[in-house]
Amino acid sequence: MENQEPFFSIIMPVYNAEKYVEAAVESVLQQSYTDFELLLVDDCSADSSYSVCQELAKKDGRIKLLRTPQNGGAAAARNFAFQHIQGKYLIFIDSDDIIEPNLLSVAYSYVKDNQADCVKFGCFEEYFNADGEKAYSKKCCLTEQVYDNSDTIRQQMVRMELIPLFGYLWNTIYRASIILDKGLLFNDQYRVNEDFDFNMRYFKYVQRLQCSSYCGYHYAKRLNNLSLSTKNNDEYYDLHMMKIREFLQSFPSIESIDAQTMSNIFWLYTRFVYSAVQRKAANNEPVDAFIKDIRHSKLFTIYQSIHFVGISAKQKIMISILRSKHEALFLGLVHGISFVRIHCPFIFAALKR
Repeated sequence: MENQEPFFSIIMPVYNAEKYVEAAVESVLQQSYTDFELLLVDDCSADSSYSVCQELAKKDGRIKLLRTPQNGGAAAARNFAFQHIQGKYLIFIDSDDIIEPNLLSVAYSYVKDNQADCVKFGCFEEYFNADGEKAYSKKCCLTEQVYDNSDTIRQQMVRMELIPLFGYLWNTIYRASIILDKGLLFNDQYRVNEDFDFNMRYFKYVQRLQCSSYCGYHYAKRLNNLSLSTKNNDEYYDLHMMKIREFLQSFPSIESIDAQTMSNIFWLYTRFVYSAVQRKAANNEPVDAFIKDIRHSKLFTIYQSIHFVGISAKQKIMISILRSKHEALFLGLVHGISFVRIHCPFIFAALKR
């Protein structure tokens, strides 16, 4: 009897994506590796997304069309899909992105022997302007490497976030049994960083991580008012400090973290603080009390004691200014960053790392 269970389950949450979802689905249907199911999860879209998905589902029996009982966000939609997956390995795709025709074939080559608990690969970050035209593209890659002990896996998690390629879902192949057996769910209270939080909990069970130099995912970053990535978020600072704390807590103790990894974690901290202050300043919100709270936090106390290794001149300047008490100099740099981010977003994207 033919095995009816697909090798891959692909989850694609859909919400008000009528302009993009057809291209996203077609990029899946055109895969050279064909043993998959595609779960389209409409999260009670207010546009014609569900109708588009219905027409797409008629074209191919591998598509399962689901609809959430009520709009709950991407995290809730993914949790809803977990009840319906049948594949051995799991992949997430966003409804406004596309994948290369050989992505599943490459993924299969890494997991067919059933040894990898997780595969991470790279992507093309593609920036679209307000008119929907692609204005800038950047290739983000990993080095081909296998990590099979807890220390090196934790160190690599931090290195990937520097790119950043750790927190994302869509550049990852997951073992479905880990998710289902451990009862892992997305925290649907998060509107951003729910993917990072999920990955941190999933990686507790990863014993063999395969990093691939392959880049087969096209990640669209759209500069419009509907994108979460371009909205001011009141919880931005707290959620990003959560990242720092979770990285630190993933190690047995702070003392057990090697100097390079500690430098990497607190370079992330530096970037997050600058970004949080810049967002408030760009929104014309008062920042003096906010900066004071940052400087009196436990993480900033640790930050002051870090001996950074392997950093660039740009990093040294940003770290030195943040550590100093020269608020005018710090705010001057913040406003400079804000100007580039707002008026030259594609230059900012190229320089931000």
